[in-house]
Amino acid sequence: MQKFYPENFESKIGFDRIREMLHEKCLSNMGLEWVDEMQFQLNFESIENQLGEVDEFCRIVREFDNFPSSHFYDLREALKKIRIEGRFLETSELFDLKRSLESVRAIVFFLHLRPHRQYSE
Repeated sequence: MQKFYPENFESKIGFDRIREMLHEKCLSNMGLEWVDEMQFQLNFESIENQLGEVDEFCRIVREFDNFPSSHFYDLREALKKIRIEGRFLETSELFDLKRSLESVRAIVFFLHLRPHRQYSE
């Protein structure tokens, strides 16, 4: 992690407020963790790439009301558990896994229905 001087650099430039706004938009714990790990960047190519990804997703959300954006569950612990032979998912974990996979499938289907668009793979 890159350190900036002074220690309160992020709050001085308002990056902490941006982080708070992003927290409010997160759909899962994994999103919250991702936002917490974000940091101020100086690499132009990285910033340009990330801005392009954000622009692309904003365009999708603006142009299509039916983008699938539900059922995001943090299944990391459940999946770690079943790596051990003889261990199984609880019914609720299996149901969450099923809904998560259905969401992923719906997103892939959504993107493949629009071949004239330039969405990243």
